[in-house]
Amino acid sequence: MNIEERRYYLKKIMMLLLAGMLLFTSVVHEAAASVKFTDLEGSYAQADIHSLAARGIVSGDGHGHFFPKKPVTRAEFTAMLVRLLALEPVYSSIRAFDDVTPQSWSYGWIHAAVNLSMVKGKEERRFDPTSRITREEAAALAARAMKQPSDPAAGQGNLTLRYKDMDDISGWAREEVNTVTSLGWMQGSQGYFRPGAAITRQEAVMLLSNILQSGSVKRALDSYGQTAASDISMGWFYQGTAAQYMAYAERAGLNTVSPRWYFLNEDGSVSNHTNDQILQWSRQKRVAVWAMLGNRFNKESTHRMLQDAAQRKSVIQSVAGYVSRYQLAGINLDFENVSPQDRELMTLFVSELSAALHPIGAVLSVDVSPDLGTDWTAAFDMEAIGYAADYTVLMAYEEHWSGSQKAGSVASLPWVTSAVDQLLTQMPASKIILALPLYTRAWNRSDPALSRDITLTEQQQLSALPSARLRWDALAGQYIADYTQKGTAYSIWTEEERSLTLKHLLAADRGLAGIAYWYSGAENKELWSAVRNARKYQSYDFKF
Repeated sequence: MNIEERRYYLKKIMMLLLAGMLLFTSVVHEAAASVKFTDLEGSYAQADIHSLAARGIVSGDGHGHFFPKKPVTRAEFTAMLVRLLALEPVYSSIRAFDDVTPQSWSYGWIHAAVNLSMVKGKEERRFDPTSRITREEAAALAARAMKQPSDPAAGQGNLTLRYKDMDDISGWAREEVNTVTSLGWMQGSQGYFRPGAAITRQEAVMLLSNILQSGSVKRALDSYGQTAASDISMGWFYQGTAAQYMAYAERAGLNTVSPRWYFLNEDGSVSNHTNDQILQWSRQKRVAVWAMLGNRFNKESTHRMLQDAAQRKSVIQSVAGYVSRYQLAGINLDFENVSPQDRELMTLFVSELSAALHPIGAVLSVDVSPDLGTDWTAAFDMEAIGYAADYTVLMAYEEHWSGSQKAGSVASLPWVTSAVDQLLTQMPASKIILALPLYTRAWNRSDPALSRDITLTEQQQLSALPSARLRWDALAGQYIADYTQKGTAYSIWTEEERSLTLKHLLAADRGLAGIAYWYSGAENKELWSAVRNARKYQSYDFKF
């Protein structure tokens, strides 16, 4: 199977999955279309209420009442916005707010919006879900959700001429009020905007309906999935059974898998752990297999192979033979702890391996760590590897490593951003896959060297302990959980739905080739709904 065929099959499977989602959505909308409300007599929004109800964006009380003049709460308006964007509720493993409990009807909707930075709390740990949302708050949330740029200076605009009560509009909302007014989404009455007044349900419907009918919004929402996404979604397999690996890949929506099948042995040979069950499954599901070739962190055996032309040739022939025999889509090269003196030989090996794979229709991806100017990455000529290989997989984790004397994040957002931007100076974005951690660490605050790796499932359990205190670090893009266990104080810089969404959006913003995850089975089940939302939301290109 050549590269073009693999791309074709990847697109086909994405189209099938997305078509299924659209079918499900259409069924929901057909059911909603049958809803009729009995209390809309005289409402100027009657037609729009029925239209949005048919799309599943708004609903009544289940007994035929819509209550058009009733004020809208912050939770209700947030849910309306998320539904407008055809996104899923996300039952995040870590609560963003103390007053939004997992038992609340609005929990999934609020966290879906928070993960995408569409809404904020009244305070760090307080959302105030049942309070009435004001017209200026609704304007701000709507503008933010529809990806309108933030420029405080733009908020001055012509509000002075437009609204008599412009001085009553909060400074933080002026830009957004100007935006929604200029786009025709909201308007005042008799020259007044009434920024502090509660927005009613019929007013909220008119705002959402106006958004839906403006620019390219409806077209963007309705056409999602008709053009298949080609971004790579890749995962390494680690521990567990083949059945567990395949279940993980399907949960995560992976279109590329990298099972750890081939390793460089001490004698220069290559071990073969190919799994027929995974191969058959991958062909049935049209999932590309980029089998991993690793060196088990063995600096000495790697050096011996690299400096011996005959051994290099033998390894490359073995790997190419496996690719041909098993009809693999590619190889993922994971050589770590390579001696700095082998820099040129490492580049040569990548070039030779790539040259051997391309004629048989296989791609080569190479795993690299962020270049921090240490011996760990000195053997990797990033620019040369980026030229020779089809993809470079940036393993954006281990900012603070196991055994470090300093506690901290495994992958804070600024650190990941810096690593991505540095690599972008050495190769095009279309060749970079961003690898994200599905693990973190519990740090002993008295002795950070005693930290231990934990899965995201264990992280969820520890952060829910009665002693746990959570805070959102906006700079790091992570929650920090402090807790005490058996008299010892610990801290966790969490990786979960919100933090990983921000990293997905970073990759999309930089135009990277895709995302990879380390490692399978360490994630919590709630994560993938957030990932699907991130992929969908970042794909929307609203033009007004």
